Amino acid sequence: GAIVVRDDTSGIAGLDDLRGRSVAVMKGDNAEEFLRREDRGIDIQDDARVVIGDDNN
Repeated sequence: GAIVVRDDTSGIAGLDDLRGRSVAVMKGDNAEEFLRREDRGIDIQDDARVVIGDDNN
């Protein structure tokens, strides 16, 4: 798996760094199941959508 953060975000190198933060996942995805099973104090938002496009517009 991968943790994707914005360019201007620092200090996130692993799961423990996500404690107390909101994380977007797609409902039913393996990432959602994994994060819920790990139970590390992460606020899981299961309403993420994949958007493909140019974010410079």
